[in-house]
Amino acid sequence: MSTPLLEISDLSLRLKEVPLLDHVSLAIERGTILGLTGPSGSGKSMLGLAVIGLLPAGARIEGGSISFDGAALTSMREPVRAAYRGRKIAMIFQDAVSALNPIFTIGAQFRDILRTRFPALHRREARERACDLLARVALLDPVSVLRAFPHQLSGGMAQRVMIAMALALEPDLLIADEPTAALDPTVSVEILRLFAELRRDLAGAILLISHRHGELAMIADRVLDIDHGRIVTKVPTPAVMIRGGNRSAAAPLLIEAREVVVSRGGKRLLDRVSLTLADQGVTGLIGESGSGKTTLARVLVGLEKPGAGEVTRVKGAQMLFQDARGSLSPRLTVRRLLAEALHLSGREAGEAGALLEALALPQALLDRYPHELSGGQARRVAIARALAPRPRFVAADEPTSGLDAQAAAEVLRLLTTLRERFGLHYLLISHDLAMIARVTTRLAVMDRGQIVEEGPTETILAAPTHPRTQALVRAAQSLDPDLLGNH
Repeated sequence: MSTPLLEISDLSLRLKEVPLLDHVSLAIERGTILGLTGPSGSGKSMLGLAVIGLLPAGARIEGGSISFDGAALTSMREPVRAAYRGRKIAMIFQDAVSALNPIFTIGAQFRDILRTRFPALHRREARERACDLLARVALLDPVSVLRAFPHQLSGGMAQRVMIAMALALEPDLLIADEPTAALDPTVSVEILRLFAELRRDLAGAILLISHRHGELAMIADRVLDIDHGRIVTKVPTPAVMIRGGNRSAAAPLLIEAREVVVSRGGKRLLDRVSLTLADQGVTGLIGESGSGKTTLARVLVGLEKPGAGEVTRVKGAQMLFQDARGSLSPRLTVRRLLAEALHLSGREAGEAGALLEALALPQALLDRYPHELSGGQARRVAIARALAPRPRFVAADEPTSGLDAQAAAEVLRLLTTLRERFGLHYLLISHDLAMIARVTTRLAVMDRGQIVEEGPTETILAAPTHPRTQALVRAAQSLDPDLLGNH
């Protein structure tokens, strides 16, 4: 019997005094894809970090071993193990924006990676290879992407750049941590197909970490569930409905954008966009990554001024950012982050604990820093901070991205409770059409900086008229065949 490419035996891991992994064992054979799923904070990402040797400060392995192609990684000295990182084992991180260096262009970062792997590669060859890789992950204008800085990319574009960079290293083992969390359905399907091709074409393997069972079912050879640091059996989570009630067409106007134009670096991001949001519950906004969804949300809440057009809005508009961890100061504990938001809105700092409880987060997190939180925990803390001032309108940019079904359901329940108690209206930006189908009353579809379709959610999903909407619905149905039965 051949030796597994990766073998983890009885691995236990702690972060300070908190157990993260508890006697975990698994093996990945060459030429296979192993899926790993589980709730937020269950240890999925920490397992990937342990394999690549990038554990956070304070984390330590208490027992067990990790072997790669017969070599014991856990007993290696760091200089030796570093030689495996990137060339033999590469990781696509969940928080793509934070993983990219903010002071260098994408092209400069690509060149560094390619020269590390292929020292003799000429500059022009490196550029051609980078463009080819970016095209493989469905980025339509690779040359412009290479010239851009990370902050100039949408979350989905940054995620695809990270995937391309990992593929550039041609590793034997690719660890993909929620690689499609920030991507719309059409791009998600393309990325999954790319992973399947890599599995066929290369002699390596892929560890695919995801909370989306539909994605794992598409390409994984087998799937393991992890919860509280142990391999367990998964329990299904019921769907959550947070649609607004059937209100009259004369509902109070909250925000109105008229002929809005936003341009950056000579590129038009919003092209004469008009959108009216009345107090009617939940409006969904979907579209391909880079279509302008986040830019429109920033304009609506007043974080960005349009170059042309007008926006009228109610006071107290807030935004939940897609990059949850990046929206939290790394120097402050969760307690201080929430206390600050509560203080600025005239509320008592002691309510921080209640906010955590409402988001199903343990009180022990109050004294942790953002880097000590899982991706899902960081997202829910960011949501708690943004909702602390009790706004009337909230633009929620991918509020459940990166969360497993149970954690996403908890977040949606919280948003429902706040909407009903305080009369909130949500603009829900998401690439998850299954969720959009369940929770929204109206839907707007963006494509290349324009709103191309708008109307009742059920009408648009049942009979989309624009080619972009039709493509999104078809792709979403390939991931979730019951999509149209969810609305």
